[in-house]
Amino acid sequence: MPARGGGGPRGAEAGAAAVEFAVVLPLLVMLLFGFVQFGLATGDRIQADSAAREAARLAVVGIDDWTSIGGSGKGFWQRSGR
Repeated sequence: MPARGGGGPRGAEAGAAAVEFAVVLPLLVMLLFGFVQFGLATGDRIQADSAAREAARLAVVGIDDWTSIGGSGKGFWQRSGR
């Protein structure tokens, strides 16, 4: 009479799949977070470029009343407290 339990080939395959999953999952999670961080850094760079472009434009145009500036970056810099 065969013994009951997970000693057969099916139990070994399930264990191997669990080990492979445990090895691959952290790599996939790190890759996902890397993509997210890259997207955030790219967004910050685009915003900084836009702010520099807007500041240069305002410096060249010559603004008399600085309180009426409504450029694209004004709301960001005022909300973030920078």
